[in-house]
Amino acid sequence: MIVSFESAALGAGSWITALEGLASATGSKTGELIGLGSDAAVPFNLFTGLAPEAPAEFLAANGGDIRVNSRVRVGGRAPELTILDESAFTTEADGRRFTAYGDWIRRHDVPFICLSPLIHNENLTVGLSVGRSRRQGNITDEQKRAYALMAPHVRAAVRTQMSLESHGERLLAGALESAEIAAFVCDAAAGVRLMTGKAEAVVAAGCALGLRGGRLRARRDADDRALQLALQRAAAPDRRAGQVAQSILVLGQGAERLVVQVDPLPATDWGLAIAPKVLVVVRSASTRAVPMHVLLEAYDFTPTEAAIALDLAAGRSREAIAAARRVSLATVRQHIKAILQKAGVSREAELVLAIKALG
Repeated sequence: MIVSFESAALGAGSWITALEGLASATGSKTGELIGLGSDAAVPFNLFTGLAPEAPAEFLAANGGDIRVNSRVRVGGRAPELTILDESAFTTEADGRRFTAYGDWIRRHDVPFICLSPLIHNENLTVGLSVGRSRRQGNITDEQKRAYALMAPHVRAAVRTQMSLESHGERLLAGALESAEIAAFVCDAAAGVRLMTGKAEAVVAAGCALGLRGGRLRARRDADDRALQLALQRAAAPDRRAGQVAQSILVLGQGAERLVVQVDPLPATDWGLAIAPKVLVVVRSASTRAVPMHVLLEAYDFTPTEAAIALDLAAGRSREAIAAARRVSLATVRQHIKAILQKAGVSREAELVLAIKALG
C-alpha cells in the first residue's frame, strides 16, 4: 500500500487506487484526501466509495466551512498527523443545525470518520480520512493502528508531489517574467500563487483589480462576479458540457479599464489540484497607440467601422457613439455586427483585446 501512494505522487499510479487500498485495510467505506483553503474553499477533494456527485454536493452543502463541519474545524486546529476518530466531533449536531450538510451525511452514509491533518501551511491544509457507514460504526482500535501506520507515508507522498509541482511553478514564474507581461497564476480556489512584477504594479495602482484574502478580485461588484465565474470555469471546466474554459473580460471604467484574459493551465490526470490551475493575463484597454490605418489594413474595415471599433475599445457605449455620429442606434448596431464579423470575434470584449494586440 505504501508503494501505491508513492507511485501516485510521481504520476505512475492513481491517488484513487491508493485511497481505495487504505479504505480496504481499515475496513472502511471510503478513503479521502482533501485540500482546505481560506474562505471555506476546497481546492481538491478525492473520494472513493461514494457517488460521483458527492464532492460537488459536499461543496454545495458548505462542507468545507469550519462553522458548518466540526470535522474540518477540529481537524484544522490539530497538529499534523494527529489521529482523530468520530468521538472528537459533533457531526450529529452539525447535521441538525445545518440541514444541507446533515442531508449529505445521511445520503452518502458516512456518519463516522477517522482523520488526520497531514500538512498545514499558510494557504492550505491537506487532510486524510477514512469514512465509515452507520453499519460499520466508529473505527476500532486495530483499524486505527493500521490507519496510523499509513498516515506518515501518505503525508510523505503528498509532500513529494507538492515539491514537484513547486518546481514547475518556479519555471512558469520565470517564463512569465521574461515575457514582461502582467500575469497572475491562480490555484483551483482562485488563490493567487504568483504574480509578475507588472501584475504587482496593476494591484498597487488600486484600479480595476486587487487582492483580497490572497484571491484576485475586481473592485466593482459586477466585474467581480464575472471574474470569479471566469476563474471557476478555467479551474474546473466541464468539458463534457462543451464549456469554453477561456474568458476575456473588460473590467473597470474609463481610463482604468483593463482587458483580462483567463485561461486554464494544462492539467494532469494524476495531480491533487495543488498545482496552479489558471493563468490570468492583464492588459490596459487603452487603444490610443493604435492608428486607424492599422485597423483598416488588419481587418479591411471601412473608415466608419474603424472609427466605431476604436470608440468601442475606448469604452464608449453604443448610445454615445450613435449620438456623436448623429445616426440611429440601429445603424451603429449594424456597423458593430460587421466589425465583429470582420475581426473574427463574437463579443466586444474580444474585439478590445484584438485591437490592443495591434498596438
